[in-house]
Amino acid sequence: MTVSQAAKTKTDREKTVEANVDNNSRNLKVVKTLWNENDKEIARISTVANRARNFIYANTIRWTDNGWRLIPVRGMVALKDGRIVKDPNGQPFYNVFVSAMEQFKIEFNDAVNDAANKLDILIQNAREACGDAFNLSDYPNTKRFRSAHRLSFNYMNIPYYDAHIDVDAEFASILEDNIKQTIDGQMTDALKDCYTRLFESVKFFADKMNGEEGFHKSAVDNMLRAVETISMFDGLLYDSALDSLAREIKSFAEKQNVKDIREDETGATRQKAAKEAADIVSKISSFLQ
Repeated sequence: MTVSQAAKTKTDREKTVEANVDNNSRNLKVVKTLWNENDKEIARISTVANRARNFIYANTIRWTDNGWRLIPVRGMVALKDGRIVKDPNGQPFYNVFVSAMEQFKIEFNDAVNDAANKLDILIQNAREACGDAFNLSDYPNTKRFRSAHRLSFNYMNIPYYDAHIDVDAEFASILEDNIKQTIDGQMTDALKDCYTRLFESVKFFADKMNGEEGFHKSAVDNMLRAVETISMFDGLLYDSALDSLAREIKSFAEKQNVKDIREDETGATRQKAAKEAADIVSKISSFLQ
């Protein structure tokens, strides 16, 4: 995912100089917010981009250090309440995922066009919000505003060695080994991401059980969602220990009675759940070391 947006803040050099002179300092920097924080048109652009980013994180796992994420291509799924879930009557994961991404692009472009069409009003609101710090040259015209915003998604297949490549045998062997080592390393990182996702969901639940604040069903749902997301990658990242942990966490989450936890006056129910969750967290930690 690649996202770019028009600048929302800018260093005010003139005000920076004034602030340093007034305070006998050389370390102050004045950064101004360019847009009126109450303008929903600007906020909506960021909201859509953040929703797309969260959707990707929730339905993919880490693949490379430079931001590529792994998605499965097998399995029938459907989009339900903003999440991809298994559905034998659904469509292939890739089709559903790409369709959701295209919808985010449409929403993003609609938000940009809406703001661009009201740019004069937004700049006037910014003038009132910034006061003496307002500078018209800080703001783009409509054309530049539109071009500054972009939301795009790129897809690529996992590389593999093609035996039909016309190279000598020695180089072919080196090439095949390099690709294998790279993929093996990325598979290891992807598995670690799966363990981390399980760890974070169970630890979040354990923290809620140990805390005094209110309990929400989402703490249980988070564990089930983590397990379901990981299950999407069974054919690609199968690991017996991970599979065992996922089944244990699913069983643990499904037996949690939200009503009993909320109405637990003695604290016994919470303590029992917290202890079981802590044991699972400890077990997952051993795989992350």
